[in-house]
Amino acid sequence: MNVLITGGTGTLGKELIKKFYKEWDITVFSRDELKQAQLRTIYPNVKFMIGDVKDYYSVSKAVRNIGLTVSGTKFRFHDLRHVFATWLHQAGVSLDTLRPLMGHRDRATTDRYATIDRLSTGKVLNLIPRIEKKRQKKSLIDDQESVNQGEKWQELARSN
Repeated sequence: MNVLITGGTGTLGKELIKKFYKEWDITVFSRDELKQAQLRTIYPNVKFMIGDVKDYYSVSKAVRNIGLTVSGTKFRFHDLRHVFATWLHQAGVSLDTLRPLMGHRDRATTDRYATIDRLSTGKVLNLIPRIEKKRQKKSLIDDQESVNQGEKWQELARSN
């Protein structure tokens, strides 16, 4: 398994390397050349890349270089934006709330990012008969409440 550890020369990164060194094909991405040189002597099979995690293009290049694939499709760093938008939208965050979080000016762009998977759509469609039954039941209750309210108004009008 190809794994990219960003900030891999810090405490957490070192622990991940130590724990999974024999199981994973690890690439460490960090800006500390000295620490990378020290780790290289301990873990000769780990690949190291110099870069800053705040620099989108450096991280994107690191992801591209390790050749991550998801279900046979080459993974791009930019794909994380789609995942972020989709997960938040599926959790109930509206597209209008997502738009500024994504830095989009227009909603159509956000629509493209927040994709809905077929499984989620199927679950929603299965709810429709239940919602309709609840709506019918609620409508009967509302009708009865309207009748009761009408009777109260008539009673009030007679007493005046």
